[in-house]
Amino acid sequence: MSGEALFKCKDCSQIGPAKKKLHGAWYFLLPIWFVAVIFAVGFPLVGVPALVVMYLLMRKRHCKFCGSMNVSRHFTDDELQKAKQAKDELRKKIEKLNAKKDMESRIRDNLQRDLNFISDGAKKLKIKVAGGVGWEYLQNQSVDLKIMNSELRIYDWKRLEKKVIPFDQIRDVEIGGPGKVVNSPGISGGGFGAEGAMTGMALATVANLVLTSSSTRTIVRLLLDNAEVIFVSTDIEPDAMRTLLSSVFVHARNHSVTRADSISDQLAKLKGLYDSGALSDDQYRKAVDKIVS
Repeated sequence: MSGEALFKCKDCSQIGPAKKKLHGAWYFLLPIWFVAVIFAVGFPLVGVPALVVMYLLMRKRHCKFCGSMNVSRHFTDDELQKAKQAKDELRKKIEKLNAKKDMESRIRDNLQRDLNFISDGAKKLKIKVAGGVGWEYLQNQSVDLKIMNSELRIYDWKRLEKKVIPFDQIRDVEIGGPGKVVNSPGISGGGFGAEGAMTGMALATVANLVLTSSSTRTIVRLLLDNAEVIFVSTDIEPDAMRTLLSSVFVHARNHSVTRADSISDQLAKLKGLYDSGALSDDQYRKAVDKIVS
């Protein structure tokens, strides 16, 4: 039959299909079969599956030609070729996967070295990206932030990428949030008499000290040229964050002043052209709207 597995008999050396039949000495196990049948009748939920398993275990392959059970699987050249191709494909997939893991490991090590290399007063901290326009792919992810002299570096360990934000692209910085918040159960103690009241208050004080917890939440908003990013820090308070990002604040302030001066110069030149009659009312109005926007 086409596609049917072939077996080679070690007794007659014939090759062909080998059907499964009951073991030749199955009659020696008749007492066990009898007990199994009785058990299956009395306890069908357990006995019937056990009977089926026994039957399957007793079935052995027999040679089609001589009836011998001394047979082994015989593979044709086509089957061996397909098995070899499948093995080669599996090996290639494993090699590709290992190469990818090696590359990711090298990238991770390079990013880690870059993060840990501290020079020229660079600072780093853990943050969580809350969201922002252009930063949706990092929303709710924990990343590392490294503050350099002229740029911010954000290390995305999930994608193994480093995002660089030059100070020149930062237009505004806002810092807020509740900062450090202390959560206390507010247990109060008491008792009968002065001694009981003092004991109760002492126990309540100890319980409050043990159960009191604190958390820090500082929110930072960065307005960029064509994006906005908001991140949260649970390590430092708003005042400390303001100090940490002081260079970013100064650069953003200077950029705003420079931009304002540039707009004033452009408007003054337009006014001169308009007064000289080089621009019409409509041309002057459109030019002003373009500069201001």
